[in-house]
Amino acid sequence: MVYITGMIKTTYLILIVCLLTILPFSAQADLPVPFAETGYAAVAFDAERLAAELSTATGMAINPLFCISALGAYGYYSTAEQLRAGVPWHLSPKFWLPLAIVMFLIFLKDSSKVALPKILLVPLDALELLIEKNTSALIALPVLLSGVASGQFVQMEQVSASLYESLFPVAIAAEGLATAANSLPVPSELTAATVLTSMMVITVFIVVWLLSQAFNFLILLCPFSWLDMLLAAGKNSLLMLIIGLTAVNTWLGFILSAIIILLSLFFLSKTIRLVLFGTIMSWDTVLYRLFDCPGKVPNPEKGIQSFAGSYLNNIPLLSRGTVFNKNNILHFRSRPGLLSATQTVTTGIKASESQLVNGILTPVIHRVKISEQEGEERVTRYPVFRVRACYRQHLAETAQVLGMEINDEVSLASKFKEGLRWFQSLFQPASGIETRPV
Repeated sequence: MVYITGMIKTTYLILIVCLLTILPFSAQADLPVPFAETGYAAVAFDAERLAAELSTATGMAINPLFCISALGAYGYYSTAEQLRAGVPWHLSPKFWLPLAIVMFLIFLKDSSKVALPKILLVPLDALELLIEKNTSALIALPVLLSGVASGQFVQMEQVSASLYESLFPVAIAAEGLATAANSLPVPSELTAATVLTSMMVITVFIVVWLLSQAFNFLILLCPFSWLDMLLAAGKNSLLMLIIGLTAVNTWLGFILSAIIILLSLFFLSKTIRLVLFGTIMSWDTVLYRLFDCPGKVPNPEKGIQSFAGSYLNNIPLLSRGTVFNKNNILHFRSRPGLLSATQTVTTGIKASESQLVNGILTPVIHRVKISEQEGEERVTRYPVFRVRACYRQHLAETAQVLGMEINDEVSLASKFKEGLRWFQSLFQPASGIETRPV
């Protein structure tokens, strides 16, 4: 129930932001002539065009920079030469050409992963995620809204108009669609159908972009360069597949886009947590590793800021919170839902049986279990919490606050093994350690 309530509130917030965002774009746009003169009902419904429009919004969310550059270049060069001076701003080479150059530079950086180890490229990858990925998404939103305002999503507007007529039949019967739209407290050019279309397009973009950004952070978390490149190639291949299928057969592209949209909605709560985790981790990596800023000194009263792993039952994976030691038992304080109240749980893990390991990306709290197998002592480590990288420069103080041993002599091979184990745990259900509220 907590997650459902949080998702509903988040959806409302997305819709409000979309409505406020589209006003400056739509207020300056003229309605397409067929709609302005004859109304939506007189326009023939084109299912294939609707499928292509949804595929466009989906592809834009997967890789905004590539789609903006590719669609901009295609729109510009497919326009008659004598008309190119009057193309929309997002089709002008002054807009999409610099973005294409940035995309090419990123391609060169990614190509170097074949020769360079992952540990050297992590800060640069984190910087790319913070700047390029987020900025390209913000650039893509005005492009999509401009497309809605100029009538490029004509079939989605027709669906929106039909939806509006079904929701408000009394208003439509009394005044007609245009009059009812003019009664809204917005500019007269902004129809109810335009508002609903913008909400639909931006909602699709946001949920798919969250899934795409979560995948980008999975690539960053991947401990090996070759696996990193395979994941990146898989994501780019998916985008090319959507574009290719839409060009060859619109319905095939639509089916693939619909599957991606449904998966994005299904994993929405998980992708939000992963994007939050990746953003904070990337920020720490850039700030404290790339720019070598002074680290955060741990405070015993506030605890250690960390993210939960998959070995904890009853705590969502990658929940953000603080770990603290109480009576030699590790406790975790967090918000289990997006907008829920803070709660504290006891993990039952003894601090004296745990270790703080300096991993490749960030420090990790391990539960150490020693057992005997065939007469030999066997040590098993479970990555329970991933500590923020801002504590990396004060690892000894952090371990002292938590009351556990520090293991800073782990070999590089062991660090990669730990990173792979953490990466695999992101896809596994919670198991192993029971938690209960305090």
